[in-house]
Amino acid sequence: MSPNDDPERTVTAADCARLAAVVEWSRDAIIGYALDGTITGWNRGAERVLGYPADAMIGKSLATLLPAGAEDQWPALLTACTHPDADLRHETTWKRQDGQAIAIDLSCTILEDAARRAKFGTVIARDISDRRAMERALRQSEMRLTAILEQTSMGLAQTDFTGRFELVNPRFCAIVGRPARELYRMRVQDIIHPDDLHHILAMVRRLLVEHAHFDIEVRFLRPDGSAVWTTHSVTAMLDSDRHPQHLISAVLDITQQKLAMQHVELMLDELNHRVKNTLATVQAIATQTLAKAPDLESFRVAFHARLMALSKTHNLLAADAWTGARLRDIVAGELEPFQRDEPDADPRVRIRGEEVLLSPKLALALSMAVHELATNASKYGALSGPTGCVEVGWQVPTEDGHAHLRLQWTERGGPPVDTPVRRGFGTRLITEGLAFELNGEATIDYAKSGVVCVIDVPLSEEGAT
Repeated sequence: MSPNDDPERTVTAADCARLAAVVEWSRDAIIGYALDGTITGWNRGAERVLGYPADAMIGKSLATLLPAGAEDQWPALLTACTHPDADLRHETTWKRQDGQAIAIDLSCTILEDAARRAKFGTVIARDISDRRAMERALRQSEMRLTAILEQTSMGLAQTDFTGRFELVNPRFCAIVGRPARELYRMRVQDIIHPDDLHHILAMVRRLLVEHAHFDIEVRFLRPDGSAVWTTHSVTAMLDSDRHPQHLISAVLDITQQKLAMQHVELMLDELNHRVKNTLATVQAIATQTLAKAPDLESFRVAFHARLMALSKTHNLLAADAWTGARLRDIVAGELEPFQRDEPDADPRVRIRGEEVLLSPKLALALSMAVHELATNASKYGALSGPTGCVEVGWQVPTEDGHAHLRLQWTERGGPPVDTPVRRGFGTRLITEGLAFELNGEATIDYAKSGVVCVIDVPLSEEGAT
């Protein structure tokens, strides 16, 4: 039997031929080399990947493929390609024939003889430039995302479907007043205000059934006990069966907006209350002035003066956004028309007392009282003649822990005073109106030397009710 009749030898030759064809036509670069790095084999894939023809590379060193300036990498490359104990996978940079540097992934195989001595090696070289470019793009994208997460003015939080925090950014930590390391041990349920918890959870469950994205307001409780109102734009991340697995929330702190809205509502309620009170005051002034006026012209003059007094105090209150008015401004405004114009003349009006800020209710009531006293003084008392004067002073003593305003009006130098036969509107407004409106006391002494009026009212809103 001839050697060609040996079936085992025929199969081996065919297998070798097929293997050689696979190597030659592989799209990967397959390169054979000696143990010193000399190239002994160069397939069509190597020509495609690196651009060099086989006859230009066989017999040259693998070091030829290193780009200029990378010669110091040759020892590590040779070790990776020839040492049996080296890592058989190695990434490096090679140079194409056109001078372009490309990222290469090397998979090395070292062939040994029967004594397990290394004889030569082969390397499969794959161009991973696209993969490297995608990795760089991914890293840049991650850096941009991290910068956005770190620097955005909006809080961002990701939780799993049980509410446990998986990701938070610094702004969210600032909003809820807790560091990230603490939040990662918590669930969102742990920081929702207890009064709102069941309502919020029920609403979220209902919204998740209907929507993958929704907006909701949540009140959080900070560690110091303060509440912070937030609005959340929530997006559910779904699995392949469209079941929510994670929730991503974009969070804004709306505490100041909430407080502003509450302030507006309070101001509207207060405005409604004040308008009703003002209309009632105007009605009472009109009724009482009309009842005591001898004729229509007298009514017009008196009613106009009293409305102007009310208007002056409203202007003072409006200047401070209806937070209050200063007692000195009220008294000075009512008595300004009676001051002497001559700079060297003795003042007709003396005002003394510490700075006192009156509530709107107290300011309106006292302004009407001072107006009535000034009107009477100009008609019948100290301000009706050239030599009279008025002193207005006040103190703020404290009794039983409550501050009181004690104001005294004193007239001097006017005509002798007679006790009036009947009590007019002004007298009743001072002695009865202040007692009813402010829970205070007022007395008027018609001394011959001049009228003395003492008003004592509580400064607190509680005491004035």
